[in-house]
Amino acid sequence: MFIGFRFKHAVAFFLLFLFILSAGLGGGAALRASSLKTETVRLPVLMYHSVCVNKRAGGEYVLPPEKFCADMEYLCREGYTAVFFSEVLAFTRGEASLPEKPVVVTLDDGFLNNLTVVLPVLEALDMKAEINVVGAYTQKEETAEYRSDAYSYLNAEELKTLAESGRIEIGSHTYDMHGLSGRQGCLRAAGETPAQYENALRTDIKKMRDEVLVPCGIETQIFAYPFGAVSREAQEILTDAGFTVLLTCRETVNVLSVGDTLTQLGRINRPASMSTQAFMEKFGL
Repeated sequence: MFIGFRFKHAVAFFLLFLFILSAGLGGGAALRASSLKTETVRLPVLMYHSVCVNKRAGGEYVLPPEKFCADMEYLCREGYTAVFFSEVLAFTRGEASLPEKPVVVTLDDGFLNNLTVVLPVLEALDMKAEINVVGAYTQKEETAEYRSDAYSYLNAEELKTLAESGRIEIGSHTYDMHGLSGRQGCLRAAGETPAQYENALRTDIKKMRDEVLVPCGIETQIFAYPFGAVSREAQEILTDAGFTVLLTCRETVNVLSVGDTLTQLGRINRPASMSTQAFMEKFGL
């Protein structure tokens, strides 16, 4: 009986010791994980396109350089910190925190002026951005006889330069589905079977990776829907292909917590007709 009594007490003491040990070793980590899970971050994602001075290339979403610079200066002045989507992804996975006021600056289509005009502004203000490139546009630039900031796109060497700058993260805007003829962006075309559509989109994804991104040493998990044309079919194919960040054109400020996915991120399209102050204040920035 005495032996049984001592045995029971030894077991109890051992269990108590394990509890104290685990609390000491893992309690802090558990507390940190718990606090991360309850943290909510407000994340505006701004969408730009061409930034140039050529008035003949004007349009509602062709922004003069002075306005782009004013936007970036406004963000810095208001305490925003530009981050990459890879940093946002790390936050939602509970692997890292984000600055108090994060913002993601994106540019669609891959215009040459993203290198010649945008990059110098980012460097001067210690900012960074993400560019979504159309692969077919990049390849056509290799044989272009005339090139300009207003009308040309990034060629492979320029794309590589941006990717290596440390200021730019690269995403896919499809290889050649940036159009409205036959299909709307990367959606299923009329009369196309689900199997035909899946094959078409997967072929486009593969061609973008094999012929444009990989030769430039670029790996990406970011995909921007052309024209914001979203469907459940497309999302399933894209996520299965390894894309974890899917960018829509829903004009909303994202609210994110640990555990959230980034497959339906909203973005705010920047029109040239608005002043910096009016644009930022419209969306509470």
